[in-house]
Amino acid sequence: MAVQPRCSVFSPVRRLNTFNLDYHFFYQLCDGAPANLRKELGLLTSAEFKITSLCQDIGNDEAAEFQATVDAMTLFGWSPAFQNFIFRTCAAILHMGQIVFEENEKKQCMEVSEDTQASAEMAAKLLNVSTESLVKVLTATKISAG
Repeated sequence: MAVQPRCSVFSPVRRLNTFNLDYHFFYQLCDGAPANLRKELGLLTSAEFKITSLCQDIGNDEAAEFQATVDAMTLFGWSPAFQNFIFRTCAAILHMGQIVFEENEKKQCMEVSEDTQASAEMAAKLLNVSTESLVKVLTATKISAG
């Protein structure tokens, strides 16, 4: 399987052995995973997620590449349950990227905007935590001294 470089926010692909923060699996998951999995994960297309929408389609067969990735995971001995954990975690990252934060009425802290509450709820569901816990972690300020 040849890996085509995708847009990378932090570092463009220069050499195969260069550490890069590529988002290719996110595209595979959004555009190539089976419809039932995409539905279970609440996925939009890659063009609809903020994290992946900045890059143009380079014509990959995402379904074939997703299946090749799953085959590789299986070859490595990753159980279907562990693979599902990876899928859920990646989907949660995509959903968290949709969240917009705004100041609350008292301007003492940030909160999830009402328009993106559904994204917070889906991310929490995928991570198997309460929405309240996830929002608290994402908006809490921790000050340490000494």
